[in-house]
Amino acid sequence: MSEEIPSDPTSLPVDYLSPMLDLINSSLLTLNTQDLQEITIILQKGKSLYNKASKVYEPNEFELRIMEMCLLSIQSTYYFIKAAYSKLEEKYSQALTEFQKTVEICTAGKILIAGLLQEDEKEFEYALFFYHFLFSFIQFSAEGEGLEIAHEIKIEAGEFSDYSAVLLASAAKYRQINDLDLVFDDTNPTVPALIKLLNRLADIKEDKADKIHLKKHTLKHVPIRSKKIFLIHGHAEGLLLELQEILEKRLGMECVILKKESNQGDSVIEKFERNAGECGYAFAILSTDDIIQKDGGTYFQARPNVLFEMGWFYGRYGRKNVCLLKQKDVVMPSDLGGIICLEFSQKISEVYLEIEKELDNLSFLK
Repeated sequence: MSEEIPSDPTSLPVDYLSPMLDLINSSLLTLNTQDLQEITIILQKGKSLYNKASKVYEPNEFELRIMEMCLLSIQSTYYFIKAAYSKLEEKYSQALTEFQKTVEICTAGKILIAGLLQEDEKEFEYALFFYHFLFSFIQFSAEGEGLEIAHEIKIEAGEFSDYSAVLLASAAKYRQINDLDLVFDDTNPTVPALIKLLNRLADIKEDKADKIHLKKHTLKHVPIRSKKIFLIHGHAEGLLLELQEILEKRLGMECVILKKESNQGDSVIEKFERNAGECGYAFAILSTDDIIQKDGGTYFQARPNVLFEMGWFYGRYGRKNVCLLKQKDVVMPSDLGGIICLEFSQKISEVYLEIEKELDNLSFLK
């Protein structure tokens, strides 16, 4: 039971340790409630108790070091909850600093406990092992959260970060709780419960990482919202006009040709994305525009802009919504080997029936 501090502190010892231990128990409850206001008050009380005790005990006295350990435990809880709030508010740099501060305090707490265990104070032994476990629990949690916060900071900075790998690394931090050398007290369910909690959270992170990994390997395209057709072309003006006439006059389609659209102050790529984004299908004319000399031979290849715009439409809508019209002597890049093209010699009209069939299969024809 706590007593009033006597005028002569050395004449009658005052129990500072019991109320400090009560504060630790209260701080543990705030881990569940994430009550920042409550843990702030608890920390203030803990600091006040420690300051009073430091005037009574000798600097290296066992009881004062126990008090210091208790104060570190409360501080670690405070910074962990504070970091969680910063994360919710998307103050990622602040949250990372606070999680790192949590880890530093937990490390200091475990070092202090290692020294206290050398004192051979048997009555405190189990308690010290228990608080060592609590420091480890909070540390592993903070380290795991810190990895995810570092990921968010990288993403905000425009840097690459593999979220699935980050989640797995975070889960591995949580799993470290299983490697601790623990002393169990069957009357205290806290330790098993916290071990189960971290393992359950690790399970959730690993499941999420698996789903992200699968999603990365599943291509998703933008839904078609327009039946406008974008015409991708090179220097063959005659072929472009022939294709436009076939699509508009014979098949009743609406075509978009980039050079005929207004610039609106855009750069070339902005103009392309704005107009291409209004279309749901594309025809790419791969004509004999560029002569390539390689290994003593020559061959024809489509213009680079044609290949770029094809790739954009492939990524946005998928290959089924891009039709390649390849002139006979054009050589396809090796990366596009095996892709089916409608091949013609001199005129687009040679593959008119195939063009009509492609559009009809996708219900594009009016």
